[in-house]
Amino acid sequence: MSGAPLFNSIDIKSISFKNRVIMLPMCQYSAENGRLTNWHKQHYSRFTQSGLVGAFMKATAVSPEGRITHG
Repeated sequence: MSGAPLFNSIDIKSISFKNRVIMLPMCQYSAENGRLTNWHKQHYSRFTQSGLVGAFMKATAVSPEGRITHG
């Protein structure tokens, strides 16, 4: 298999990343009225010392008609 190893550094434009480990958004169904809560801050802060170089956040403050749950 060819390609760059997961734990090698990579430069994307002017940003250097020490590896290629990025967390994708996860539907946690923890928003309140479409907004982040302290739960989200704690959940994502757990990963700050794990070696991840980035994380994509899920959409927030979506209109009630566009949400996938009541929250």
